[in-house]
Amino acid sequence: YIDNAEVDNNNQIVFNCYIPISYLNREFAGGFVEKISLRKVMEEISSLEQPKGSYIMLVDKEGNLIGHTDYSQVLRQQDVLGSDSVQKLLSDSDVGIGENFKSITYKSYTGEEVLGVYGLIPTVGWGVVVEQPLTNAYSTLQAMLFRMTILLLVIILVIAMLIVFIISMVIKPVNELSKGVYSVKNGNFNYQVPYHSKDELGIVIEGFNGMIKEIKIKRENDKVALIAEKRASVGLLAAGVAHEINNPMNILGFYADDLLDLMETEDINELKKTGVFKDYLLNIREQIKRCTDIVQSLLTFSKEVEPQIKNVYIPDVINIVLKLVKYPISKQNIKLELIWDESIPCVLADESQMQQVILNLVTNSLHAMPEGGKLIIKLSSSDNMLCIDIIDTGTGIKDEDFKHIFNPFFTTKPLGNGTGLGLPIIQTIVEQCGGHIDLKNNKESGVTANICIPTSNEVKHGAV
Repeated sequence: YIDNAEVDNNNQIVFNCYIPISYLNREFAGGFVEKISLRKVMEEISSLEQPKGSYIMLVDKEGNLIGHTDYSQVLRQQDVLGSDSVQKLLSDSDVGIGENFKSITYKSYTGEEVLGVYGLIPTVGWGVVVEQPLTNAYSTLQAMLFRMTILLLVIILVIAMLIVFIISMVIKPVNELSKGVYSVKNGNFNYQVPYHSKDELGIVIEGFNGMIKEIKIKRENDKVALIAEKRASVGLLAAGVAHEINNPMNILGFYADDLLDLMETEDINELKKTGVFKDYLLNIREQIKRCTDIVQSLLTFSKEVEPQIKNVYIPDVINIVLKLVKYPISKQNIKLELIWDESIPCVLADESQMQQVILNLVTNSLHAMPEGGKLIIKLSSSDNMLCIDIIDTGTGIKDEDFKHIFNPFFTTKPLGNGTGLGLPIIQTIVEQCGGHIDLKNNKESGVTANICIPTSNEVKHGAV
């Protein structure tokens, strides 16, 4: 049993603690009385670690201050009734230490806003109050928030550095790869994308470099094949070109001999006056021009230059090719028909390569009509595509040969009349222009070779 606190002779607040003693049969035998100084109790409590600025106080049933961690306040009988917690303790008998312990913010007897915890000791009815000024209570929270903010900033900085590092490891190779794609797009097949890692991106770049090497090799092989086919075509054309040149040369010889005879028998001044001399010279010049045109066409076709993509007017290409095959067309008694509109758009291509395409297809048609026939060259345009149809009335293509016609070195011509590279080269050239080629047998006889190539915006007017 603990009785009420009181002031002893030494001006100390004490309370008596009664401890009963009983026999084994529980019969009261006596007891001890211990006088305990609240000051000593509070000093023991004060020695314990406490939050900054906090304090503990005890009040009796009347709200008098009987204990405080700052015991000087007890000695001067500090009035604590102004504290909201003390008022609650006096008015609320249900406040007890345990599940009913109260923790609120309120105004203390000092006039400060405090965070307080209070409750009643049931056995004696004393109130226990623990208070801490809000400025001190929140300083810990603020310090914690500050530390958390600093930690968060450090984490964000570290993450940002990691992101920058990762981006540099990913974006730089991607930029290099993009640069490589752009270089290859512009025709630089010697470009190799640098890479220093074996990760997924490094594998992609390595594959890209390997692909570029393979494309470069294929382009070089195509170039060699194109040159070989062109030289073979020139060889096949040589006889016809020689015959075409031979005719005007014979005429030149005739005019030269005749003119020499006239100069020996006739007066030169008289020949000049009558215009005979001039007529002979004009005829000689015309035959020389015929020879020059034939040779120039052959030189233009056989010239080995780097491809130059530009606007190409296909009727002009056809006219150049027809000059080269004029002799076999005449010799084989082949009827030629040219069909195209008044306005035919140009295509973006290399002119020399387009000559190669037209010549190979026309030559194939001529070889298929050794006993004569009809050759039709038709041009038409629609949906931004220029279509070239080369139609003959020859022997056609066997059904079993269709699946092989675009294979390199496959040919049905007699030995010495072809290399088997013509159609594969044509297919490569046409596809590089963004077009396509198709061959099919006609219903009656012969073959139709159809080529479609994207047109450019330029239009050159011409008529046939």
